[in-house]
Amino acid sequence: MIDGLRGIAAMMVVIFHLHENIRDSISSWFPQFLSLMISHGTIGVQIFFVISGFVIAYSVGDKHIDLKFIGKFALRRSIRLDPPYWVSMILAIFLIYLSTVLFSDIHRELPSTKTILAHLIYLQDILGYGNIIYVYWTLCLEVQFYLFLVALLSLSQKLNHIHSTRLALQSWWVKLLFFVLGLLSIANYFDLYTIEIEHTFLPYWHNFFLGALACWCILGWLKPLYFLVFWFILLVFAVYFQFELNAVTTLITGMAVFIAGIYNRLPDIFSSRPYQYLGKISYSLYLLHPIIGWRVISIGKRYLGPELSIIEGVLLFFSAVMISILVSHIVFTYVEKPSMAFSHKIKLN
Repeated sequence: MIDGLRGIAAMMVVIFHLHENIRDSISSWFPQFLSLMISHGTIGVQIFFVISGFVIAYSVGDKHIDLKFIGKFALRRSIRLDPPYWVSMILAIFLIYLSTVLFSDIHRELPSTKTILAHLIYLQDILGYGNIIYVYWTLCLEVQFYLFLVALLSLSQKLNHIHSTRLALQSWWVKLLFFVLGLLSIANYFDLYTIEIEHTFLPYWHNFFLGALACWCILGWLKPLYFLVFWFILLVFAVYFQFELNAVTTLITGMAVFIAGIYNRLPDIFSSRPYQYLGKISYSLYLLHPIIGWRVISIGKRYLGPELSIIEGVLLFFSAVMISILVSHIVFTYVEKPSMAFSHKIKLN
C-alpha cells in the first residue's frame, strides 16, 4: 500500500505541475471541472508527508538511538536521497544554460556557488537562496523531520534511561511532548498564533506525526486510541476551517494506512504492478518532472503556438508525462536503485 500511495501522490503532483504549464493553451476546450480537480493535485504532498512519518518511524524501529545511531541514520538517508537529488540539480542547471544558448529570448541566470552549496545541505530556503527547482522545498522539510524525530526519540530514551523506542513511548511525558508538538503544528498550520517559523517543518509536523502514530499503533507499541484521539483533533480543526483540503487529505491518508495496518492489509492494497512501479520511481519522478516534463511542454508550445487543438494538447501533455517517466526510470535504474542498495549496507545498530 505504501509504495502504491507514493505512486499515486507522485502522479497527482506531476499532473498538477504539467497542467499548470499547458492550462492557458488548452483552456478553450478543456473541461473546467477537470481543470479544477487537477488544480488540487498538490495534495499529493500531504500524502507524501504522512507516508514519510510512517516509513521513518518503521525504519527506526525499536533500536537504541544514540549519537552513533543518529550519525549512521543521517548518512544512510543521505546516501539514499542525495544522488538522485544531485542528478536532478545538475540536469536542471545544464538545461538552464542550454535554454539561454538556444533561445535568445530566454534570460535566466545560473545559480550561484553559494546557492548550490546551500542546496547540497538542504538549507537553501532557511538561508534565503530559494530553490533551483520548486519541488525541492519539500525535501528540506523531510530532512528536518527525519533528524528531529530521531533526536526526539534519542532524548526520550536517554531521559528514561532505556534503550528502546517502544518503552520510551510508554512514558507519559514522551506522549505528552509528541501531542503538544502535534497541537502546535496544527495551530501553526491554521494560523492560530502569530509566531512565524518560516521554512521549517513545524507547520507540517502533524502530517508526519499522524503517519508515525499509525506505525506505532500498528506495531502495538501504542494503543489505537492515541491515533484516534489525534486524528479526531485534526478532524475538528478541518471541519471548523470548512474542510480545508490539505487537512482532509492528511486525515484520509492517515486513516487509510491505520485501518489497512490494523487489519494486516498493507501488502494487499494498491499492490498491482502499475501502482508499485510508479511507487518505485516516485522519488525520481517527483524530482525530474519539473525539469523534463515542463520543458517538453514549453518547447511544444514554442513550435505549435500559444493555442493548442485537442489533438495537439493531448499529445503534448501525455508526451511530457511519458518522457518524464522514461527519464525517471533511467535515473531510478542507474542512480537511485544502486544508492538504495548501498545505503542498506550501513547497519544502524
